[in-house]
Amino acid sequence: MSHELKITLIDAQPYYSARRKLCEVLDHGTKKLAFACAFLTEPGLASIIRHTRNLELPDSFAVFSFEEPTSPQSLAKIFKKYPRNIYVHYGTYLREYEPQFPRGIMHSKLFFASDGVTAKVWCGSHNLTGNALHRKNIEAATLVEGPCDHPYFKDVEKHLEGCKTRARSSPRRATTRRPPTPCTTCSAWFARP
Repeated sequence: MSHELKITLIDAQPYYSARRKLCEVLDHGTKKLAFACAFLTEPGLASIIRHTRNLELPDSFAVFSFEEPTSPQSLAKIFKKYPRNIYVHYGTYLREYEPQFPRGIMHSKLFFASDGVTAKVWCGSHNLTGNALHRKNIEAATLVEGPCDHPYFKDVEKHLEGCKTRARSSPRRATTRRPPTPCTTCSAWFARP
């Protein structure tokens, strides 16, 4: 098998509707679907919900940030549908770095889908919001396709697992906003000379 990667810009047209292409990526994940996407709103969830069935797979998961514009109602809906595979990042305090913006959030927009032979990765600026998926915002993404065993895809999976590790799987907490958890690792790192 060739280790060549196919790389496509989505899209050269600034107001391109990305929904169809992103749904094709989601549908490709018949072996594994994993993604971290900062924001999820009601229109965004409605745009992709028919293409999320692969989140039922044992190794599949999704991670969302709890910051606005993420909708607690959207999180509750997707938790109800896939209770074991949805994670929420509640943020961490990074007061030492930017006091005016003390909460650090999971801000990735990275989608990984594998059929066991080939993988597809969508990486770009699109959140799962109506504005991002339906030509209201100017957005861009890169679609990378190739054999599952390519090192690039292993790095993507490692990043996504890291997002998942720093998030929580708890439907109870997904419906109310909470203060962020202090991040002692980040505080110690930023305190270094």
